[in-house]
Amino acid sequence: MRNITFHEVGMENFGPYIEPMVLPFTNNHLTLITGPNGIGKTMSLEALPFTLFGETCKKVKGDDVVNNRTGKNCHTWTKFTINDDTYQIDRYHKYTKIGTTVTICKNGEEPYKKGHREVVPEVEKLICSKKSFTNTLMFGQKVKDFFTDLIDSDKKEIFRKILDLDIYTKWYKQADLDLKAIKESIQEALKKIGVDQGVLSVVENQIDVVNQQIKRFEDDKKEKIATEKKALEDSQRLLDGWQKDLDKLVDTGADIEKLNKQIQDVEKQKSHHINEKETTVLQLMNSRDAKVSEMQTAADKAKQNIISEQRSKYDTFLSGHQKEIEKIDDEISTIKQEKSNIASELSSIETEKRIIQTNIDKLNNSLELDEGSCPTCLREIDDACRKHLEDESMKLVNAYYALEKKEKTLQDQNTKTFEALKEAETKKTQQHNSFQTITSDLKTEENIKIAEIDDKLNSTFDTIKELADKQAEKIEADYVEYIDNLSKKLAELYEMKDVVTDTNEKRVEIENMINSLQQNIAGHEMKLKIAEEEEYDKSQLTEYQVKKQELETAIAISNTTLTELKNEEQLALFWKTAWSPTGIPSMLIDEAIPFMNEKVTEYLDLLSNGRYIVSFDTLAATKAGEFRDKISVNVLDTYTRANSRMQLSGGQTRLVDIATILTLGDLQSSVQDVKINILLFDEIFDSLDEENIGFVSKILSQLKIDKSIYLISHTQVEQLEADETLEFK
Repeated sequence: MRNITFHEVGMENFGPYIEPMVLPFTNNHLTLITGPNGIGKTMSLEALPFTLFGETCKKVKGDDVVNNRTGKNCHTWTKFTINDDTYQIDRYHKYTKIGTTVTICKNGEEPYKKGHREVVPEVEKLICSKKSFTNTLMFGQKVKDFFTDLIDSDKKEIFRKILDLDIYTKWYKQADLDLKAIKESIQEALKKIGVDQGVLSVVENQIDVVNQQIKRFEDDKKEKIATEKKALEDSQRLLDGWQKDLDKLVDTGADIEKLNKQIQDVEKQKSHHINEKETTVLQLMNSRDAKVSEMQTAADKAKQNIISEQRSKYDTFLSGHQKEIEKIDDEISTIKQEKSNIASELSSIETEKRIIQTNIDKLNNSLELDEGSCPTCLREIDDACRKHLEDESMKLVNAYYALEKKEKTLQDQNTKTFEALKEAETKKTQQHNSFQTITSDLKTEENIKIAEIDDKLNSTFDTIKELADKQAEKIEADYVEYIDNLSKKLAELYEMKDVVTDTNEKRVEIENMINSLQQNIAGHEMKLKIAEEEEYDKSQLTEYQVKKQELETAIAISNTTLTELKNEEQLALFWKTAWSPTGIPSMLIDEAIPFMNEKVTEYLDLLSNGRYIVSFDTLAATKAGEFRDKISVNVLDTYTRANSRMQLSGGQTRLVDIATILTLGDLQSSVQDVKINILLFDEIFDSLDEENIGFVSKILSQLKIDKSIYLISHTQVEQLEADETLEFK
């Protein structure tokens, strides 16, 4: 037996829990969790299915389980042992250093499985599936319909998990694959037989074709011999005719050589005189180009002298212009400095005027007062003080007028300074304009002188070119008559050569025809000999006959294989049916029904003193009175005679659900030979009256032997003899 003992489940930043919290699982221990709604009681137990399967019983997963205040570093874990081996599963979500993952360790070593896709199948292999967990170990409040409310397919799925029938699914799939493979092999065998029969038909046709080819070969052989003999006679007759034509032609090979020598000598003379003429003309053109280059150099030198002379004049004017500009700039700088000084003085006078005006206003304000203190001597205002204040005010007024007079003088000076600055800047502009005019005149004078040199140079170039062209025309005329005579002589020699060449070509043509006919005769003689000696190759016929025998043997073997495959197909079909849900798995479910009926009766006797009767069946009656394959749950209240779940109250339904989940747990333990030490109940007492709470409490006290039971209740229940009470606040 596999003893699976859970030791603890822990959580951090999970749901409402920020700080690390651990719920220990202690055998022979019943723990009551109580507290107000919304405090997180259910989430404390949900940490276990989330750690194992990646989602809670309410199917909450992902970011929804992370504490909303921290928003990260969610970590849940559980520790358990299976016989002598210790395991720990750690699930992380949005963890800063690790990310989102889950690991499982064994005996304190490094994780041997990592990631949701690897760990969950390992958990189902070591412990049980999620559906088994939520139907045998954990009673989740408002999570799902309980077993008795599920549809038939979901009930069967839970039975398959509890009875560990998934292996039959694997065998069923394997049997289905084997059956498909056998069917494919049968199709391949049928296809091979068909192909071999088709090939056999082709081979038989080929044998007939080859026999027909042998007959045609013999007929063709006789025809070839007759044809070659006639062709041989025709070729010999043509050869004799061409030989007579060849004998009539004279050999002109020596005449061709003499003509080629004469043509070569005349072409050499013509080429020599043409080269001599071109050399003379080239020398004349080189002399012309040298004279032109010499004159161009002299003109460039003259233009450079003009440019240097104009540059010297420009530098002289530029030096004088720069000195005059510097003098005017010094004058402008002096005027600007004087203007700046006047502006500074005017600013200072304006400041003094504001100060004096302020003091005058203070004194006048004091004179208007009937009583108070003098602002200058701080004494009470009397006649003497008033006289003193009037004198002081007059002094300040005189000082203010003096400043205004000085300010007027400075403003006049500033106006004169502005006029002087404007006059100096005008003078500077006139100096720049004068310099630009002089510079432009110098450039115009330079361009005129250079243009005169270019005009004179171009005129001289035209004269030299005209003289050179006339001299070249005279040289051309001196050579043209002699070269024309050589060209005429060369044409006569080529005409003579063409006549001789035609004769030689005709001779060569006849000789080629004779050679071709001699080769044809030799070829016909060879073909005649081959035709007379040729025999038909019957090796292909032998190969076809051997191939026919091989195909007939292969077809016989394939038919034997086909018979064997059909027998295997029947066997594979039998096992596919056996492993199917309606086969052996259905039989095992049928065998589990008596055990469940016995167990659920035991639990209901304890919970209701035998008032309720629940039985399980794999058949259900339809409205038509027929029976069909279905997991049905039959309920009977022996007091009220209510015989369906819909007729029971909430409390009655709760008792049936408790008995069912405990029965399914016992079935799992019995079938899988496993013992798990935990039971988790969430609000199991809802809808129960005091009497039924007492029945449930009594059975929980019995179930806690070798188990750790956690029970969530809204309020602490007096009838429950809990070993420990955890009050969540």
